[in-house]
This record gives sequence, structure tokens and C-alpha cells, in this order.
Amino acid sequence: MLEGAELSPGERIVTHCERRRSRGTGALAAVQAGFTRVDTSYLSVSDRAKDESCPIARDDES
Repeated sequence: MLEGAELSPGERIVTHCERRRSRGTGALAAVQAGFTRVDTSYLSVSDRAKDESCPIARDDES
């Protein structure tokens, strides 16, 4: 799934979730898939969306 999103194992990945409970699951899955630069964010998606300095990639953007 990560490679389908055009991410490669050498890239940094930061996982997050809406309720700050499941970000570790995404991080663990990335590590198990061979990604080594994996971090988690303490901010939720809503928190990041409020902060214009935090870029968010959306499916509908080209």
C-alpha cells in the first residue's frame, strides 16, 4: 500500500490518526514493510488541518 502511494522504504513516514490511539499501528505496519524512517505525530488529522504550516496531501490533488 505504501509503495502504491509512491513511497519508498528510504523515505520518512509520519503516521497519525484522528483520536491519537492507532497511529502506532500504522507505524508498526510501515516498519514491518521495510520502512526504517518511521515516526508518529502527536497531532490528530484535525489538529494538523488547522495548522497551515503542516502540509497535508489529499487524494484529489494532482
